[in-house]
Amino acid sequence: MKNTITKLMITSALWMPIIGSAQFNQTGPPPFSFGRTNPLIQKIGIGSFTTSASVRAKLHISNFLLANNPSTNGFMFRTDGFNSIDNLWEMFNGASQTTLSRKGSLYTSNSVATQFPIGIPSYYLPTFNSGYNHFNIGSDSGDVIINAKGAYNMAGPTYNNYGERMRISAYTFNGSSGYPVARTGVSISADPNNPITKPLSILHMGDPWFFNAAGHRNWMDYGTYITRVSDNMYVGLKQDEEFPTSGDENDAVISWADNPPGFIGQTTYDELRFIFTTSNNSAFPGGNSANQHGLEAMRMVPTAIGSPINTNNINIGIGDYSFGGPHGPTSTKYVGAKLDIDGDLRIRKLTVDTSEFVLVADTGDLNRVHYRKISSLSSAGLGNLCVGTANPLLGHYQIPMNGFNFNYTMPALSTSQVHIGQTACAINPARLHVVNDNLTTAGGFNSKA
Repeated sequence: MKNTITKLMITSALWMPIIGSAQFNQTGPPPFSFGRTNPLIQKIGIGSFTTSASVRAKLHISNFLLANNPSTNGFMFRTDGFNSIDNLWEMFNGASQTTLSRKGSLYTSNSVATQFPIGIPSYYLPTFNSGYNHFNIGSDSGDVIINAKGAYNMAGPTYNNYGERMRISAYTFNGSSGYPVARTGVSISADPNNPITKPLSILHMGDPWFFNAAGHRNWMDYGTYITRVSDNMYVGLKQDEEFPTSGDENDAVISWADNPPGFIGQTTYDELRFIFTTSNNSAFPGGNSANQHGLEAMRMVPTAIGSPINTNNINIGIGDYSFGGPHGPTSTKYVGAKLDIDGDLRIRKLTVDTSEFVLVADTGDLNRVHYRKISSLSSAGLGNLCVGTANPLLGHYQIPMNGFNFNYTMPALSTSQVHIGQTACAINPARLHVVNDNLTTAGGFNSKA
């Protein structure tokens, strides 16, 4: 009997590391000793777990299975480190323990430069923004990707998505100079099922697109690029092509793309519009600006010229040219000039010179403006050329002299004449030729002293 009991005790001692829920063994002599789990321990649960299956990770902490301690409830994990050195939480993976490589880390670093707010002397903020206070995310060989299901995700196979929403990337491409360029790119994807995996600008939002394809250009890097299917716009900087090697010749750019007018099978084209919107609450009436589409202030319209068709011109319409309005795209009053204004025009400063040209409006063509020589018009808008269309007066007309003289001037030895009373243009023998065929008139002239 004694031998049997001894055998049971020895057997139990041998099996204790296997059936135990956790065990740490000291390895190595101090001060370089370390603790490790028994190789047979597969996972560790902190809390009163009752089964192996309930421990759901290599390290599983459950506040619900620990004795209640209000001062630490909710504080699940913590590390403390020196601020004079880097503190890291690292993640490695590989095919085996001997082929691991680091993929990323969360860390603080004392080597990060201290950044002080602009305009505030550094002695007011000695430590608040020191390098060791920054929380860093490091990705050693890939992008940093943020996935989210969303608090208000709708049910259904196409909505209930836990997918990519945001990505921080570093990419290299051939820039406008022809040389490889490395850029930071941040993408915010509209559809997690179709994420932007390669940002085409410092900030790329919407749908993915292709480098230097359709409306995209390789200089669209320093800015914001927004895409929806193939349509896109870019707001940012562009190296001035006149100074391609200068680092300080960058122009601000707004670019939109990519459907031109008249393209094969294309019935619409892309325009740049400026829209003002106000509250659509009935308590704040705002006219057209309060409706769903807002009040359009201006649009830029590409136009097709030539055969084959080329988009060589951009017309600018100032006013409301939105669909459904009196001047919308389906009307005959749509934007049809380089500058088409639906409204009045004011020019605050005009240059006075000796130009012989004036602006005139064609009332038969929506008041399209032309410029003409003054000599092609009748004097002061009266009458017409002898070979032109008659432009009769519509009432009695006067010219208030206001103390000044009214002169018909002509060069010396000129044959210019003044005719009064003729029914048609003709050449007469006198400098002043008066025809008086009104029998009720006493004479051709009336002189009063």
